[in-house]
Amino acid sequence: MKKIYFDRLDSTFHKALMIPTLVFFGIYLYATLADADPTLKAISGVLGFGMLIFFLGKPFFYRNYVGWNKRGVTIKLNSFFSKTLSFRDIESFGIEKDQFVVRRINGSTFLFNIANIQADQLNRLQDILRTSGRTAPS
Repeated sequence: MKKIYFDRLDSTFHKALMIPTLVFFGIYLYATLADADPTLKAISGVLGFGMLIFFLGKPFFYRNYVGWNKRGVTIKLNSFFSKTLSFRDIESFGIEKDQFVVRRINGSTFLFNIANIQADQLNRLQDILRTSGRTAPS
């Protein structure tokens, strides 16, 4: 059985990670514009862009990924592509025949293959969507 990597995007860890990333980008920008030491430019560029890749690349590194903040959620289950949904656009969600179904207010439906995913992981996904103010269908 597979697990889902859950990532709360507005966590303190992510905010703390962005501070040194911005500092390294600032050093990189200064070294570029002021024609400073090329070693300083190279090191700050590698560290700044490396941290940004770490921060933004998580959906690509994991086969099953759920990232959310207070406004929306990004879901990627047994697929290469992910879907991003705003919480206010979700009408209902639930499990139907090895698929996690999310229905939007405008009538569109997103289907996610949940084969071989642990039940407790799916319950946590439903809890995340439920806490957004929506309820799962009975």
